[in-house]
Formats: sequence, C-alpha cells, structure tokens
Amino acid sequence: MSRDGISEEEARNRIDAQTSLDWKKTKADIVMDNSGSTQNTRMEFQKVLKQVTGPLGWKEFCFSREGMALVLVSIIIGSLLMQKFI
Repeated sequence: MSRDGISEEEARNRIDAQTSLDWKKTKADIVMDNSGSTQNTRMEFQKVLKQVTGPLGWKEFCFSREGMALVLVSIIIGSLLMQKFI
C-alpha cells in the first residue's frame, strides 16, 4: 500500500482480482515451491534446473523450433518423393 500509495480497500480489490494460485498451478509446466526454508528452496531450484536443462523427450522436441523444422522438412521431402513415384 505504501509503495503504490493506495488505500487498503484498493489493495484488497487488486488482490481479489488476481487469478488464484491453484488455477495457475494447473496451467504451469513446472511449479517451484519456495514456501520452505532457504535450503529447501535451493534444493527445489536445483531440481527444477536439472529438469529444464535435461534432454528433451520426443514430444518436447517435436514442439521445439528444431523439431518443427525437422517435421516441416520431412513433410516436404516426403511430398516430393511421393510426387516422383506417383
């Protein structure tokens, strides 16, 4: 309230207007819990870091830029080969 120079009522209205955390969690790919101690948060961060820097599964790869490019090139080559043999 002091940072933004707003009343308590306006602050409560802003908080109430936010989307609930539970709903946001259902839409997130990764949720990091930082409600524990600093050490727990560090361990949680290391777990998330390992997850996001690890190798992609086939589904994640297909939806990446490189995967989409590979799919597109494969479709083009397949179409050209089909035309040649038909």
